[in-house]
Amino acid sequence: MRNVILVLGALASACTTTRVLQRDGCFVRRTERAGSAREEIGPCARPPPQWSSDRATRLAQECMASEESRWMSRAVVAWGRGEPLPARATEAELMRSCVLEPARLADQSEAAKARAEAERDRARLEREAAEAALRGESAALKARLDTQGEAMRERLAELAADRDALRARADDDRKHINGSADRLATFLGDTATRSAESLGQAARSASESLGEAARKPAAPALAFAASTSDSDGRAGSEHRSSRDEAAPQPLAPAALLGLGAPACTAPLAACAAPAAPATSAAPPRRAPAARTPARLPRKPVRSSASACETCAPPADAAHPHPGSGASGTVEAEAAAAPVAAPAPEGPRPAVAR
Repeated sequence: MRNVILVLGALASACTTTRVLQRDGCFVRRTERAGSAREEIGPCARPPPQWSSDRATRLAQECMASEESRWMSRAVVAWGRGEPLPARATEAELMRSCVLEPARLADQSEAAKARAEAERDRARLEREAAEAALRGESAALKARLDTQGEAMRERLAELAADRDALRARADDDRKHINGSADRLATFLGDTATRSAESLGQAARSASESLGEAARKPAAPALAFAASTSDSDGRAGSEHRSSRDEAAPQPLAPAALLGLGAPACTAPLAACAAPAAPATSAAPPRRAPAARTPARLPRKPVRSSASACETCAPPADAAHPHPGSGASGTVEAEAAAAPVAAPAPEGPRPAVAR
């Protein structure tokens, strides 16, 4: 029996249906079971107003409708949770609050508009200040950039002028160096040509002088004899011999090269060697001295010296040096000297070539 009751109770609970309906502006919860139904009435809304064409009245009606809608939302939530309904304002309170609401909203709108205007003005002032600061910074930056650009342009112009000056100086130096090299090469070539010509002329003169010296005969030798007596009856004899060395005198290398060596103009007889002491027989003929090249004088020739000091040949230069070129002067001096008796022929001195 008990089991049957439990089964019937389960079936009855399983067949229960709950629905929420809105009827005549009120919310109704209908619970249906097997063989029975129960309804619970919830919050009811006020009837809708008749909308007015007046703007102020219409605003009041809209305010009352919005307040009623908010209260209905809160009441439905509380009724569904099984809580008591919230307090509901009367129509007079709603009318009073909604009549004052437009003014309050207008005041709030004006205040909001004033705040918006103030914010807009402040933003405009800030924007203008920022734009002014930005324009100032831009102008300062532009002026600084212009100054730096002008300085850089001036510096570039100076560098370009320095580059052009250095390039012109380098070109002038290169031209000067090339001209100097050309002049030096020309001078060296001319000097080499003149030196070759001078050496060839000196060689030809030396060859001619050597040929003339080889063809010239040896100088004659002179012998003198004298006898004396005194009151005592003593007699004596004196023999003296001299050799007229008419051989050509050697000249210094300066004469060979034609460098202006002084010419000897004194007669050869004035520069003859002093007479040697007399002997019983004529001295044997001396062999010709070895030919050695004359050295260049280190000091200039004295102009006030005597003819013998100026024109006398050195002791080691009895024979002419090859290429002296003074054969004409020696021949003229030999012709001006007194001619003595010819000496017996002997062997001619050898002439080194």
